[in-house]
Amino acid sequence: EIFSERTLLFDMILDIEGKKTFETFLTNEKENESPFADRIFTWEANGKTVDSSIIAIVNDFISTKVFPFTTDEELIQLHKDTDPTEKESIARYDRKLKEMIGITIEKCGQNMGTNSAQRIPRQRIILDQKREFDINDKSWEKISDNYDLYKSDSLALYVAFTEKDCIEFIKDFKNNHLYEAIIGGYTVNHDMWSTYIGKLSQELLDNLDNENEVYWRNLRLKVEEFQLHFLKQNTQRKRSFSSMQQLTNFKSIDVKTRKEWQKVIDKSEQGMFRYIDDLKYDLDNLATPGHTHDEQTLQRETEKTNERILLLSFLAMSIPMMGAIFSPNFSLYTKILSAMVLCMLPMVYFSVFRFSRMRRQKLDRRRDLTRKKENWEAMLDWHKNNLEEIKKDTKIAEDLKENVIQWELQNISVGESILDKIKKKIK
Repeated sequence: EIFSERTLLFDMILDIEGKKTFETFLTNEKENESPFADRIFTWEANGKTVDSSIIAIVNDFISTKVFPFTTDEELIQLHKDTDPTEKESIARYDRKLKEMIGITIEKCGQNMGTNSAQRIPRQRIILDQKREFDINDKSWEKISDNYDLYKSDSLALYVAFTEKDCIEFIKDFKNNHLYEAIIGGYTVNHDMWSTYIGKLSQELLDNLDNENEVYWRNLRLKVEEFQLHFLKQNTQRKRSFSSMQQLTNFKSIDVKTRKEWQKVIDKSEQGMFRYIDDLKYDLDNLATPGHTHDEQTLQRETEKTNERILLLSFLAMSIPMMGAIFSPNFSLYTKILSAMVLCMLPMVYFSVFRFSRMRRQKLDRRRDLTRKKENWEAMLDWHKNNLEEIKKDTKIAEDLKENVIQWELQNISVGESILDKIKKKIK
């Protein structure tokens, strides 16, 4: 099931013959040694026998059907054609991505990529129609007034004895899990914001004495864009949470269990909203150096204006001089030469000023592109090192490792393409 609030919900339904098989298949000891979702099983799929883990099957579905960034040639080409230094190129990327796979990527800073997280509930639901579980044991607790439902915290299990009771409970269990997963999805979003704000803060610390006007102008526009993106996302989040409240209308469980579930949800919500407030504060603080620099720039421009006023004053003072030039006491040649000098003074002044400004802007733009090039080179080095670590990791399942390797190779390919574009602009 796919939900608009950045969440995909997967049901894993397993038929297990008897309680003994269950205990062998999913005991806590074995799960600690090798997580259930990471174990390699033999599956029959589309008439073929496949050895794979559950998590690899899920990842394969996401990477080939939902986000086929490494398998769809048109998407790969779209990434290569996109220039992250050009706003129109990024806007085109967003439009094409929406047309091709129907998703809108929320900008968390200037990150054009996607991120994800998985949440596998610790508890499992058992439909025990043969009543093999002894609910008279002290570890079991009834959790419903209207249905025959029980839970065991020590076994991390919920048990229903009829299909009807099981279906009703699964609805509430999925809604509860979905609500927490959506909050978790927002947390991934906020982590990306926090990471990028941290990087930009360090960049600001390194560039406080930077006199590059292009850098400071881009910074101001960048932070304003961040704040607008965050405002848009926060507005969407508020609207979504307003409509999501119906998910917590749990009907199959008793008041005690409902309060326990709600307590966990409330705690997650409170943590999320505190995170949001912190990010708002961080974004406001991020704008402060730019505002300070703007004030300093305004002061410099005021001084330049004063200099121009002095030039005009000089020209005004030259008027009597011109009157003297027109006097009969000077030769015609001297008069013409003096007049030309007086006329050329403002032209030379403004020409030199304009040339100096254009040259400074060109140099500033080149320095800004050089800084971006260094950032992309650092990112590529990180992905290359990560790729080598993954290749050497012997604990990851081979099918999962192959998916991650292909993803990193695509990241490196796209990064190198973008780096080439930046290098051409520097030349």
